[in-house]
Amino acid sequence: MTFESMGDLNKGWGICGFTSCFYALYEDLAGTPTHARIINGSVAFNVLAEIKTYLRILQAEGRLADIQDIEAFCQSFGGAYAKFTVTDYCKKISDAVRYSDAEVLKEDFSIGLPPTTVKDYLTRIWGMDSKVYRGSDPGGQSIIGMTHKGSSTGCDGLVHYMYRARNGKIYSWGHPPYATIEDAADGGAPRRKGWQIGWVITLK
Repeated sequence: MTFESMGDLNKGWGICGFTSCFYALYEDLAGTPTHARIINGSVAFNVLAEIKTYLRILQAEGRLADIQDIEAFCQSFGGAYAKFTVTDYCKKISDAVRYSDAEVLKEDFSIGLPPTTVKDYLTRIWGMDSKVYRGSDPGGQSIIGMTHKGSSTGCDGLVHYMYRARNGKIYSWGHPPYATIEDAADGGAPRRKGWQIGWVITLK
């Protein structure tokens, strides 16, 4: 697996909060024993197991407010996500064991994460120190939350996360690195026009 491939599954599933973390972990954990755990970040069943483990930890620890934040953010996307619950999502992952590798990719395992949840995942599961900034960008190695003024989604219209590496390049969707946030936000797709930096989760 390669650095770029950490975002591959975000091409079909809305899991950019997790895949942006995978980029960061891949870069930061290189050369450590823990790196072996993240190099399979583009393997569907490994990623689903990682997501479910985190959500089950929140449930087991009684983190009701955190779970409700995730559910409210996902529901703000409307449509198929209007009745999203963490319990139903975890059950869907459990049921996916009967699928083949090809079949599971045809399912939708999208899950939106508020910025505070991204920070909590990095700290709780990986022990990484981070800080959330709202509406400002201090620069440096970060997970960037893009917002859109025309969006009705929660967290100030948050629509996508991307990873900014130590060298300043931007990674998302398993795409070769973009030179700038603007290049990544445009991305050749009209739906991405008008994005702006709304949240920044810096890594220390």
